[in-house]
Amino acid sequence: MKKFNIIFMFVSIFALMGCNAKVEPLDGIEISNYELIYEDEFEIYILKEIPDMQISTGMGTVIEELENEICFLGNTPTNTYIVKYEGDYISLKNGVELNLFDTYDLIDYGVLFQCHEKE
Repeated sequence: MKKFNIIFMFVSIFALMGCNAKVEPLDGIEISNYELIYEDEFEIYILKEIPDMQISTGMGTVIEELENEICFLGNTPTNTYIVKYEGDYISLKNGVELNLFDTYDLIDYGVLFQCHEKE
């Protein structure tokens, strides 16, 4: 019974730590370079002009681990999409960690993902 209580305590601590996602506000965001694509209790913005050079050398960015699919932002530069939440600009990944939305919500909001089934 003691062993069960110890295991339960550790699982509870890790679960609580996950609820307190550390969100690092993004620095150097010039909001005039962005266009609003979604607004509710938070706002989602996309860069008005995405530099061609960065697109060709960018990496796909996974925002959330899904069970049966891999969905990622195409080859886009960092901070192509940003979220304004409680006065700060944060990444899409931070928005998922704060449970503001999930990948499928983002697709509904107009964020362009590329998705395929996991192999």
